[in-house]
Order: sequence, then structure tokens, then C-alpha cells
Amino acid sequence: MYLSQVNELESLGKTEGEHTVIFNKLTGALLSCAASDITELVNTDYCVSKVVSFDPKVQVWVGDYETGSVVYHEAVPREATERMLDAQAGENIRKTYDYYHQLNILHRMVSILSAEVTGVEVEEFNDMVTRIAEVRDLNEKYKMSYQEDPAWTYLNKTDEAARRDAQVAGGFHEVIGPRQGGL
Repeated sequence: MYLSQVNELESLGKTEGEHTVIFNKLTGALLSCAASDITELVNTDYCVSKVVSFDPKVQVWVGDYETGSVVYHEAVPREATERMLDAQAGENIRKTYDYYHQLNILHRMVSILSAEVTGVEVEEFNDMVTRIAEVRDLNEKYKMSYQEDPAWTYLNKTDEAARRDAQVAGGFHEVIGPRQGGL
């Protein structure tokens, strides 16, 4: 595609006016929003659509086909997922103890357990276990905080998978392929 066409498409998506909002036909789950009225291009075997006027610079469609509406950006709760928080906790653990550090410490610890249960290796092992427990505890607190804060929409792994499944229900997954990642 030529740069001018890309720029034109990009500018269309940022202008006030008609936008086609596309949903899963079976579940009504939001799939996408396109600039201008493109209803003739929507695959009606799997999708339904609405043409709605709004300004994407300051507004966005929130919700499903039946109950959704155009909302100002600042009114939309931010979203945190359990998968995102777990990944961040994993990164925090790996900043201090990358996988190979963890394995090396465990290897040294297990090697000396039969002979002696004291020493630097035991201290390293205990430090690692303590750090992992601290990060896991903090991660659980983050999850609770996001769940309880009305400014955020928190999705646990099951909710996130259910949303994805609703988006691809009714055979639509056959068109776009299998879900990436598991629970």
C-alpha cells in the first residue's frame, strides 16, 4: 500500500463522523471499529455492525451490540488483566533472579542438602524464596486493588478468555484462527 493511502486511512480513523462498529453476530461482543460507513464490507455470516457518529479523538465505543454506547475517553475505566499482572510479577522476579539464576541456586541447594544444611547456598535459596513470596504477595494486592477500584475494569484469566471466546463464537474463530495463549 502506498504511503499516501496509509496516511489517508489513518486520518479517516481520527476524524469526527460516521464509524462502523463491528460485533460478533452470535454474542454481540465488540470486535472492531472502522472509519466511515463500511457496512457492505462486513462479513454478515459472523458479524453485525452499526454505523455511529462520534469523534474518535475524544470518544470511543464501549460495550456490546445491545448495551454499548459512545463514551468519552476519560469516562472509560482503564483495564487490568490478571495475565498482565502475572507477567509483570514474573518480570519483577526475573529482574532479581532470572531463570538460570533460580536454577543455579536450586541446583547448588539440592546438591548440598544431603551433606549440610547451612551455608551461603542456603542463604541464597532463602533470599530467593523470600523475594518470590514478596512479589507474589504484592501481585495479589495489585489484583485486589484493581478489582476494587471503580476507575479500572479488572479481568481475571477466565474473564479475559470468556471475552475472547465471545468475540470469536459462532464459527468466527474458523475465519481468524485459534485463540493465542491459554488460561
